[in-house]
Amino acid sequence: MPFIEVKTTEDLSAVAAELKSALGDAITAIPGKSESWLMVNLVGEQKMYFQGSDAPCALFSVSIFGTATDDAYDDLTCRLWERACSRWGLT
Repeated sequence: MPFIEVKTTEDLSAVAAELKSALGDAITAIPGKSESWLMVNLVGEQKMYFQGSDAPCALFSVSIFGTATDDAYDDLTCRLWERACSRWGLT
């Protein structure tokens, strides 16, 4: 069972369902993984600092049980950025 947690300074209430679906789509980069077994935790409106700045930011934590190729992990990272992070202005 893969697990993705998103913590961000932003309010996710208006985009939570769409973000969950985007994460479900992204997890398919890992062979044998799909949204049907994906657990997602979305945590918005957090006090977070990156490089000493309180500018909007997000942290994605991904746990995947099993193994995959480096290319699959790279693809997942790209998908998380393209389909989830950049779409809502998270950095």
